[in-house]
Amino acid sequence: MSEKPEKHSEEKNEEKTVKNVEKKSKDILIVIEERKKRTENLVADETATVETPKILTQSKKRTVLSMVFLLVICAVSIIIMIVLGSSLSEGSAKSLQETFSEMETKYFLFALAVLFLMLILDASKFFLIGRVAVGKARALPSLKVSLLGKYYDNITPFSTGGQAFQIYYLNKKGYSAGQASAITMIKYFAQMFAWLLVSALLMSLCNNALDGLNANLATTLRVGAWTGFAFNAFLPLTLILFVILPKFATFITTKLVSVLHKIKIVKDKEKIMGKAQKTVKDFKKCFFIMSNRPLYFILLIFICFFEPIVTLSFPYFLVLAFAKLAPSWDLLINVMALNIFASYAVAIIPTPGNSGFVETTFTLAFSSIAASVLFGVTFTWRFLTYYIYIIIGLCITVFEIIRKFVRAKRQEKALGEKK
Repeated sequence: MSEKPEKHSEEKNEEKTVKNVEKKSKDILIVIEERKKRTENLVADETATVETPKILTQSKKRTVLSMVFLLVICAVSIIIMIVLGSSLSEGSAKSLQETFSEMETKYFLFALAVLFLMLILDASKFFLIGRVAVGKARALPSLKVSLLGKYYDNITPFSTGGQAFQIYYLNKKGYSAGQASAITMIKYFAQMFAWLLVSALLMSLCNNALDGLNANLATTLRVGAWTGFAFNAFLPLTLILFVILPKFATFITTKLVSVLHKIKIVKDKEKIMGKAQKTVKDFKKCFFIMSNRPLYFILLIFICFFEPIVTLSFPYFLVLAFAKLAPSWDLLINVMALNIFASYAVAIIPTPGNSGFVETTFTLAFSSIAASVLFGVTFTWRFLTYYIYIIIGLCITVFEIIRKFVRAKRQEKALGEKK
């Protein structure tokens, strides 16, 4: 009787052993197959590397060419600032080193504090809208998406690259495509209306800010600024027209697109009309999302109106630091008006960040109050409101690439250890 259970247990052990052997065999076959695939992929990659001509792809070529173009534009802009600053100060222009060595330090520190406030205000829009539209938001990603948006705005003509990249970045960080689009577009629409209203008020009420300049130069800046304003105001005014009078706006837009199609400016009028209708729908949807949370909406509007005031006042502290003028409310308003006239005067120029032109208009506009420190004021203003975002954007981009590479290596190592 005792032999049967023993035989039975032996048979079970043998079955277990067979199963273990089969399992190990399968595991070994899987590992061999994976290694074989890796080898084949490696060979294919090496073959492709050998067979592919050693030239950049079209997209990489375009990126390199655009970066070279941007560097050339930046170099030309700096030369313009130096030459104009020297000529307008009638040979009494101070070098950048002299300007900084003789500056009022406390006002320069105020300027840096204003710059930091500008960054916080822009990032807070993403944080606030994320809370309303999605119910979640984090401070660091909000700051990151703000800085990267400014970076792509500054390296693309008409500042068209920022919104697209911000949508992509938010989507990569876990937001759905719809959520990412909503957050970015709400911020864009609210900011756009605020900037236009503040700018219109300043240019209307402070038209005499340019009186200290040559009459022809003052007229040129005024005409250029209002032309640039009209260019920037076209989209928001069209959106308002579509919301208030949708049938009339659709009729006018259809007729306009048809005319542009006939004279070969617009190739696909149905596509253009589709884009226009989508923009209007996005605008209505964004407004509806924010109107459901009135307190958040009021806070967003406040931030959007406060930001252009802070941004336009930034050169005021540079003028106080370098030109050593006495601080006053009249000077502050005057500087803000000069800033907006100089910026809008070149708004229709398609170079990245209006580079090569905005430096010219800014230097000309501030020639009446900055005198011998024109180059110092213009260069510092431009560096801290334009070049700094390009440097930060490049640093973040390089950091992201390195971090992605390190994570991939870690994952590969972890997989290797498991096997």
